[in-house]
Amino acid sequence: MAADGFTRDALVAAVSENEGAILVSVDGDFRKHIAPRIPVGARARFRKLSQLRLECPEPQAAKRLEAAISFIEREYEIAQASPDKRMIVSITTKVMRTHR
Repeated sequence: MAADGFTRDALVAAVSENEGAILVSVDGDFRKHIAPRIPVGARARFRKLSQLRLECPEPQAAKRLEAAISFIEREYEIAQASPDKRMIVSITTKVMRTHR
């Protein structure tokens, strides 16, 4: 039985959260397309999900990621030292930001 795109994405998000992994998405896929489709009662399910959001065109993503690696590593260290271990970092064409 083939799952639709939303089902696969929600499964990847759930596994990432359960395993303590960081979900990497390009162009805000999770926030723009997946999160709004999660039923309101189930949204608490992803409250521990760490995310690295590459919100820039794919051809620029690798270069932006390379430029941001020290920032991402530091944010991960900060997150691991806090009670809420979640890390959310957004990288756009011009800005790198954390959501704490």
